[in-house]
Amino acid sequence: MDKLYVYTGPISSVTLPGNRDVMLHPGQPVTLPAENPYVATLVARGHLGEATQTQSGKKPVKPQGRQGADKIKAASGEFTSPDSNAAEGADKNGR
Repeated sequence: MDKLYVYTGPISSVTLPGNRDVMLHPGQPVTLPAENPYVATLVARGHLGEATQTQSGKKPVKPQGRQGADKIKAASGEFTSPDSNAAEGADKNGR
């Protein structure tokens, strides 16, 4: 089943099954198959958020953005917070 999303990643394109080419532009709504593994990856990385419909038609809502990607990095140990230097003994001047 296709869903309406808002894309927040870098300009990109993807070829979906059935040779369906889709261009992805930041801040733009895009209809994609919810069950597609690549779409699920974009959602998990915070590059796609579900859009909502208003009375005037389909209007996108800004998704969480980078927060989702930061959570994935934190869980995998790839992300360090801005305070990580303090934890390593560096003072506010970086010494």
